[in-house]
Amino acid sequence: MVAFGRPKGHRRSYKQWEEDGVAPQVVFEVVSESNSETELEGTKKDFYEKYGAEEYYIYNPDTGRWRGFLRQGGNLKPIPVMEGWVSPRLGIRFEVGHEADPGVYDTEGNRFPAYLELREALEQAVERERQRAEQERRLREQERQRAEQERRLRERAQAELERLRRLLQERGINPEE
Repeated sequence: MVAFGRPKGHRRSYKQWEEDGVAPQVVFEVVSESNSETELEGTKKDFYEKYGAEEYYIYNPDTGRWRGFLRQGGNLKPIPVMEGWVSPRLGIRFEVGHEADPGVYDTEGNRFPAYLELREALEQAVERERQRAEQERRLREQERQRAEQERRLRERAQAELERLRRLLQERGINPEE
C-alpha cells in the first residue's frame, strides 16, 4: 500500500482509523493460495473502493498478468490494457511479467527487482558479510598467534640472558660492568 501524507514505516496491517482517516491511495495485491484472484477482484476491490483507494493493482505470479483498477467517480473501474500502463499517482509503468519478474518499472525506466532477485542479493550480501567476518576472525587469530610467538621468544631471550648472567657470575665476572 502507498499512503501519501502518512509517516513512513512498517505496519503489519494498515488501519485507516489509526492513520488520521487517510486511505491508502495505491494498493497492490498478489494472487496466492490464501488470496484468490476472484476474491481480490471482488470482495477486496469493493473494500478498497469503499474506503477511498485511487488505484488498485492485482498481480498473478503464475500468469505474469497484472489487473488494474482506477477510481473514476466513486468507483474503481478496470484499466482495459495494463501493458504499458503508467500509474497516475506513482508514475511507475507496468509490463507483462512472469513469476521471477513482475515487469514494473520506475519513473526513470529502471525495472524494480523481483522478490527472487532481492532475496538472492540479500543472500549474497549476507555471504559477503560472513566471509568478511571470517577473514577478520582469521586475521585476529594470526595476530594472537604472532603475539604469542613474540611472547615466547621474549621469555626465551630473557631466560638465556639470565643463564648467561649466572654463568658470568660463576666465573667471577660482574655482568653489569
